[in-house]
Amino acid sequence: MKKLLLVLIFISFGYGLKAHDFAVMNSEGKLIYYNICSNTASYSVMVTYKGISPWDYNGEYSGIINIPSTVTFNSITYSVDSINESCFDNCPAMILLNIPNSVKSIGRNAFNACHGLVSVNLPDSITSIKDNTFSWCKSLTSINIPNSVTSIGNSVFYGDSSLTSISLPTSLRTVGQSVFCNCVSLTSIILPDSLESIGMSIFENCINLSSVNIPSSLNSIPDYAFRECANIGSMIIPNNITYIGGWAF
Repeated sequence: MKKLLLVLIFISFGYGLKAHDFAVMNSEGKLIYYNICSNTASYSVMVTYKGISPWDYNGEYSGIINIPSTVTFNSITYSVDSINESCFDNCPAMILLNIPNSVKSIGRNAFNACHGLVSVNLPDSITSIKDNTFSWCKSLTSINIPNSVTSIGNSVFYGDSSLTSISLPTSLRTVGQSVFCNCVSLTSIILPDSLESIGMSIFENCINLSSVNIPSSLNSIPDYAFRECANIGSMIIPNNITYIGGWAF
């Protein structure tokens, strides 16, 4: 029975795993891997990792990576409309990434632990940034979030120790927990008036953060929001804030 159970568990976890469908060299002569999402009239693909897991390629991407908006395989031209989760996870030698406007979604952990990543061009076509997308990108100094983005997931910039500035769009509604936690070089940030909620520990251990506004659109400050932010000298709390969490300051 134990052997049968183990086999069933293995099958249940393995079911649905899919290797990349094909690979095509980009303009820099580097192989980019794809999964076919639609093979009908729309003909779309997702940028993915080599093999059936992100650990198969061992961070093979380096330097500048340009993702094309279209790719041709077997005489069919596909639109590149998404980036798979963990697609570029742990590519420490990648320094610059250009994402085309054809891409509408980026999976969680897509660029996690890309320690050498200095710059990313995000397209106006995406509406959300998923969990851990840019966590532990220790060389990332700044990033512009396009006006199309309405939500930022958990721990998106966690541990980005070189991040000094970030532009948040006026379209932004929600920001998850620990998004800027341990961003020790971040000195100031402007939260837009469109913001409806922020997650716990959002700025925890941002030890050089000295200036931050609390928009009147918020009604609460969550737990640990500004814990260990020792350089904040003053802050105006709007009258509509009805709740301040534990260890918030």
